[in-house]
Amino acid sequence: MNTRRNAVMLSWFAVAGVLSLCVSSGCTGMAKREVRGYVAAEHQRLESARSRVNDPMLDEYFRSFTNPLLAGAQKLAGTSKPEYQADKALDIYDDFRVYVVHDASPNAWTVGDDFACITTSAILFAEHPDELAFILAHEYGHMRGGHLVTAVKRKYATAFVAGMAAGLASGVANYQAQANPYYSSTQYNMDLQNARNLAMAIMLSYTPHQPIDEHDADEKAIELLLAAGLPIDRADKFFERMLARFGDTKSNTHPAPSARIARVRALMAKHDGYVSPLMCNESQFKKVQQRVRELTVTAMESGTLAFYSQERHSLLNKQPKSHLKACGPLYADPEVLATMYWNAVRGDSTHQQ
Repeated sequence: MNTRRNAVMLSWFAVAGVLSLCVSSGCTGMAKREVRGYVAAEHQRLESARSRVNDPMLDEYFRSFTNPLLAGAQKLAGTSKPEYQADKALDIYDDFRVYVVHDASPNAWTVGDDFACITTSAILFAEHPDELAFILAHEYGHMRGGHLVTAVKRKYATAFVAGMAAGLASGVANYQAQANPYYSSTQYNMDLQNARNLAMAIMLSYTPHQPIDEHDADEKAIELLLAAGLPIDRADKFFERMLARFGDTKSNTHPAPSARIARVRALMAKHDGYVSPLMCNESQFKKVQQRVRELTVTAMESGTLAFYSQERHSLLNKQPKSHLKACGPLYADPEVLATMYWNAVRGDSTHQQ
């Protein structure tokens, strides 16, 4: 028993030591290279995706958000406050592009660096351009926080711990097989299988994203909007309708909408009286929504309409541990989403109730 206890203690000391060495030396660089690979692959995938909305009007419209957000991020990075510094593994201040993709789910997401994706449903689900500004600021907040690099480093740590735990359990089984004459081959095989099951359970506990990342991105979004001179007074409105439409669902990757609303409102309250020098153009926003409706109908009539979620489902079947994630409704019924989306395309405002 003492031998086993000592082995366990030595093993976990080894885990802590190796993880500390990893963090202080090469893991960040390794994670950065992996994130860069994600970015390059997703850029290439989106350039050729059937669901991508390749429209100059939409591209120009979203630059009206990304340009001030980039300027605001650069302004914050120039301060001496450490909390305003981005993860050094990411070069996030050179570009911020927005891809629009057809999909029935009101989602937005980012892949580590350089760009964000937003769905046509999210554009139609919004009721004011200020909401789109917050959504994009939130996605840039993920980039600014270096969340994907952190997630990749956490993946390395999880894999290492899983390997160490399985190795330790296997070692104990081997020790028992040699030292204990009453230790049967059946028990030995069962213990080896338990070691494999333990490693698998540890690996399955890994999630690329955590609720704390979403709260951090929301906080950074408010900071970015303030630095960019954009409005913050509707930062909670999109969440309000998500809550009303899809319920107060939380997961191991995203907090419940009610929790996010409470946190965002607390942040907004700290800046009560703020008047933004820049205003989002409501008439242009309505034109963009109408353009999305027209493009959706045109694609449907020509037989070329494809939803990103369907393409992503195909990708996930080939790549189960995909880095992709989205911030929309996590468990909504696809038929409910489709009905809501087609109501929005037809201009039926009740899709938001």
